Amino acid sequence: MSERAPRSLLLRPPLRGRLALCVAMGAAVGVIAWYFGMDVAHAIALGLVVSVVAAVLGAVPEHRPADWARERGPAETGIRRDVSHLSWSLHSRSGAVAASAHRRLRDLARTVLARHELDLDEASDAAASERLLGAAAWNTIRPGERALPHLAEVEATLDALQKLDLKPAESEPVPEEPR
Repeated sequence: MSERAPRSLLLRPPLRGRLALCVAMGAAVGVIAWYFGMDVAHAIALGLVVSVVAAVLGAVPEHRPADWARERGPAETGIRRDVSHLSWSLHSRSGAVAASAHRRLRDLARTVLARHELDLDEASDAAASERLLGAAAWNTIRPGERALPHLAEVEATLDALQKLDLKPAESEPVPEEPR
């Protein structure tokens, strides 16, 4: 592309009319300023400034909304930002944990119960899940609408899930120790 190409774009039909209009507007502003008592040099300068500003604004394409969407990286758990968000979601003014922390607790429970071939959302597995976790922990993560749990209930549920995770599933054979 040659050096003259950008200049020639300003003189093509869509912008040529805008440019002529800007020059005419600048000249009109300069003449009006001179008529009301501005000296000739300053009136010419004002007219040129108005012409240039109008030409620049006229050459800018129409307004397009800028999409400043945040880039989403891969969903990695355990990264510093993730830990920070989770820790803030555990404390609230009401004493209950935030919905995001409760959702993460239920996701963890779903994973641990799946290792024991139980589904958190399946009604037929509710009794077995409650038996393995305990009534208090089951009440914290059970499906259905209810108030968000308090931090102490979340801690007790995490302890129950950890104990259950360490316990082998009933279908898994218990490894024998070498003699």
